[in-house]
Amino acid sequence: MAIAGVLFLLILVTGQSQLDISHHVTGSNFLSDLLVINIILVVFNLIPAFPMDGGRVLRALLAFKMKRAKATQVAASIGQLLAIGFILFGLFYNPFLLFIGIFVFLGAGAEARQVSMAESMKVITAKDIMTSNYQSISLSASVAQAASLMLENRSSELVVKNGDQFVGIVSYRSVIQALQGGKSERPIIDLIQDDVKTLEPNLLLADVVDVLQMEDQSMYPVIGNNKIWGIVTKSDLNKILLEQQITAQAEE
Repeated sequence: MAIAGVLFLLILVTGQSQLDISHHVTGSNFLSDLLVINIILVVFNLIPAFPMDGGRVLRALLAFKMKRAKATQVAASIGQLLAIGFILFGLFYNPFLLFIGIFVFLGAGAEARQVSMAESMKVITAKDIMTSNYQSISLSASVAQAASLMLENRSSELVVKNGDQFVGIVSYRSVIQALQGGKSERPIIDLIQDDVKTLEPNLLLADVVDVLQMEDQSMYPVIGNNKIWGIVTKSDLNKILLEQQITAQAEE
């Protein structure tokens, strides 16, 4: 699509090349002015830097020899070097080039970060971002024991297990309501929320993001072979996304 846009402009310029062309955009001749503008757009668009089409063409050529993420990084670096040249030249000769340089530099960095994030979402899975350090309680525990564990660890929810198997989740609100109703010695089985959305260990990060955006839970158990491997929380997800963004910026 990017190459098609460049070729279209080149064809437009070639088709009008036999016209009487003025080298200055004056408005006195519409076709000549339009041709000059198209020539400027073609040249600008062919600059091998993001977000112009030239940068994407360069990445496509590099991708024949390396992975797309690496090709994007190399193309972005080349574009930023050109942008620095524009900025330096613009400081002494043409202020317009200064703004172009800033635009190209920022655009190249944004493209590199975006592709890096997209590629990481194709590799990182739920088991890579889950935490195994979570608070759990046995199925046979009482409401009082659940309340004590929550207060001790300042947990708003507890994972209920039967051995290694995941049973459900008990919330702080349900425990408080049971205590207020004088049911402190009742088994927590009566309070278990079993309609919990769970994640598969090999679920890709992009799909994990979709699940967490659609569901209204604070924790998502990672279940494999009918056993709980760990949990993923929204804070875990935000942390890994931030780390990926910082890593992408560091690689620029």
